[in-house]
Amino acid sequence: MSEVYLQDAILVLDEVLQIPGIASHMCLAGGIVPYLNSGKTSYRVHSNVDVLVDSDYMNFIREYFELQQKAIFDSMEYSDTDYGFSTYYGNVMVSFEAMDRFEQGFVRKSYDPIKHRFCRESFPQVDYRDIMTTVSYHDMPLTTYSLEFLKAQKEKFYRPKDRQDIAVLNQMPMEMSKYQRCVIIDQQADLSVFPCVEKEYQKKK
Repeated sequence: MSEVYLQDAILVLDEVLQIPGIASHMCLAGGIVPYLNSGKTSYRVHSNVDVLVDSDYMNFIREYFELQQKAIFDSMEYSDTDYGFSTYYGNVMVSFEAMDRFEQGFVRKSYDPIKHRFCRESFPQVDYRDIMTTVSYHDMPLTTYSLEFLKAQKEKFYRPKDRQDIAVLNQMPMEMSKYQRCVIIDQQADLSVFPCVEKEYQKKK
């Protein structure tokens, strides 16, 4: 996988936001969020850009890319459940992940074409507004993971890249009660990871 730095990821985000209507149906997640929100420089490599998209909007993006003749790595080749898809903008991989938002609950479904696996993360009985926030980006509203939730997730995994991001997050203002709720939310999440199986093979079993 190519090395991707923050400035590359931001340029790609700007391209993603050219997709008609996507800003009102997406949530930006992952390691670029604290730098985007703070304006600080990231000196680490970012492997991809994570864009969560409302499940009922996912097929619109597929059709948009088909009209653009843009190749995608699609979860629907392996599953009747939509786990989203990935595509490349230059050397930057963008993961369009399917999300379902409920009044009391949130589900994130993703497909990793490199590791060839699905991931389903469910957060039951939570207000998804603890998980997400809206910021101003280029004078337009953009939904991202909340800093409180992102910090809770990164403290759980605590990989080298997470430690770098936590150092930035610790310099940013946070609502402590919200952060404490997010720690509990993340601890209670139901995470499932499983390999992809070709549909034709599934039919033969």
